[in-house]
Amino acid sequence: MTREEMEFLTQIALAVREMAPPDRQNMIDRAWQKLESSAAVPDESKESSWLVEWPISDNLPARWWHPGGGWMIDANKAIRFARKVDAEDFIANTRLVGGIVATEHVWLNP
Repeated sequence: MTREEMEFLTQIALAVREMAPPDRQNMIDRAWQKLESSAAVPDESKESSWLVEWPISDNLPARWWHPGGGWMIDANKAIRFARKVDAEDFIANTRLVGGIVATEHVWLNP
């Protein structure tokens, strides 16, 4: 379960608990504790990030944005974003053009 999903469920549980009669609040608390304890632990064997990629073309090799060096052919040197929306916001706010998209990449940890 992602952090965002867990935060969303927490908000729902708190809202439901506030509306529940007192005798049901304890039941909601116990159910929530079970859910929290069973939530999946993040997989540390890999890292997932969103990169700013250009171009989207079969004719040219992909390149990734590095703020200090511009477009790089090595994805390992690119700026990494935890969320797609952050990479897309970066693209929109820096006015990069030419088929640039946010792409998800996965690195396997040793």
